[in-house]
Amino acid sequence: MNRLRQVGCVGLLSVVVCSAAVVSAQPEAKSPRAQTQGQGQGQGMNRPAFSDYDQNGDGMIGKEEFSEAHARRVGDRARQGYALRNQDKAPSFEDLDQNGDGEISPEEFAEHQQRRR
Repeated sequence: MNRLRQVGCVGLLSVVVCSAAVVSAQPEAKSPRAQTQGQGQGQGMNRPAFSDYDQNGDGMIGKEEFSEAHARRVGDRARQGYALRNQDKAPSFEDLDQNGDGEISPEEFAEHQQRRR
């Protein structure tokens, strides 16, 4: 009887351990930012996310926000030791503001990211 209980406990322990392994092997849930930006649009490939530039969180990027975020990004990359090549080819605010309304919308930002792939 004792032997049966030991086997039962070992069996139960195996189920718990295997279940934990399966759960931990599941891909992590993506953050809302990752879900909206995707690979190469804020997630990997050295591309910033819209939220990196939208400093005040109003859903639009103004010219000042764009300039400040770009300068911060360049400074961060320099401190990380990255070579800062092709800075003259960096997109301007006007390159992203396709409709010329003085603000960059999430759609304009995403379209620009797609073109630069």
